[in-house]
Amino acid sequence: MCHSWIKLIMGLWLILSGLVSPLVSPINMIIIGFIAGVCCFRSYKLWQAFATGTLGLWLFMSGLSYASMHTHLVTPANFIIVGTGIALLGLHCILFPYKRLTAKTA
Repeated sequence: MCHSWIKLIMGLWLILSGLVSPLVSPINMIIIGFIAGVCCFRSYKLWQAFATGTLGLWLFMSGLSYASMHTHLVTPANFIIVGTGIALLGLHCILFPYKRLTAKTA
């Protein structure tokens, strides 16, 4: 259950970062992308883990591309779109928690 709250907080932080111009930085993308990419691949629902991990890797690679590419992906729109996706995935985890299957004893 803890990972769902982490996803929600990271998503809200990314949305806030997209709205506040001093927070739009490649370092912010790299840190949040690393946390989302590494920590959120471990989830009870495989599709949510894959989606959050992919968004985290996108953020991480976007932050790294700032110095090496001519196209800069460090934009407020990138923060807001990815943040909305991660926040919605975290909210979905909170609203519909994973129920462990227990073996029925006869």
